[in-house]
Amino acid sequence: MWPLISVTFLEGVRSRILYGIFLFAIFVVFLSIIFANFFMQDLGKVAVDFNLSAISFAGLLISASLSVNLIAKDLDKRTIYFVLSRPITRVQYVWGKYLGLLTVFLFAYLLLTGISCLVLVYLKSEYVNYFGSFNWLAYLQAVYFDFIKIMVLNSIIIFFGVITTSSFVNLLFTVSTYVVGQSISDVIHFISTGRGQESLAPATAQLITVIKYIVPNFEAFDFKVISAHGMLVSASEFGYFTLYGIVYSVIVLCLAAMIFKKKELL
Repeated sequence: MWPLISVTFLEGVRSRILYGIFLFAIFVVFLSIIFANFFMQDLGKVAVDFNLSAISFAGLLISASLSVNLIAKDLDKRTIYFVLSRPITRVQYVWGKYLGLLTVFLFAYLLLTGISCLVLVYLKSEYVNYFGSFNWLAYLQAVYFDFIKIMVLNSIIIFFGVITTSSFVNLLFTVSTYVVGQSISDVIHFISTGRGQESLAPATAQLITVIKYIVPNFEAFDFKVISAHGMLVSASEFGYFTLYGIVYSVIVLCLAAMIFKKKELL
């Protein structure tokens, strides 16, 4: 399985799409130097939020452009038959592709985080008085949890990738899942209020409650606001959100491996 992981990583880092996203993200990060000057009173918070948003958006773009096409490309080019002819099972193929993707994202996040830190060091040295609440650990904490979010998102991409051979359908399902996962907390909060209970039918409310336990809560991994205020989560919360992301990803990948194991390849 390790050769499959390394091949997936090399394919990812050699992708021209990845380079384009890198350049775009780096450009946005450096734009924070310009735009932060328009918010002098909250310069530190704006700079942190701007850089974290650029890293998060780059992760989503890489997922939408690189991850979605991963398995579909192997099926279209028939290279999957060459891979499976080796001593690699279908389960190992699913996990190998996923872990290879994670190495690509780890490389991307380390690079973008390093560049964003250099920008923040410059801004912090130029505007010391506006970074009073800034905390490096809080900043890295936000990047870490965004990586956990991407880890969960890519497990979903792999899951839909083994169900459908169409990259477009995979992207459509993934985007829909991400949108629902980003807004499910607000919907549940609305339902819990008296007004929400009155405006929704009981069956609809129950359906949304069921969806809450199926779709991952992506909003739970958003720590940009907390990081902008220099706040750290407790050790228990840190462990809980980390475990939540890992367990959810493992369950989804196990389901994907079970489906792919029985899938008939054309």
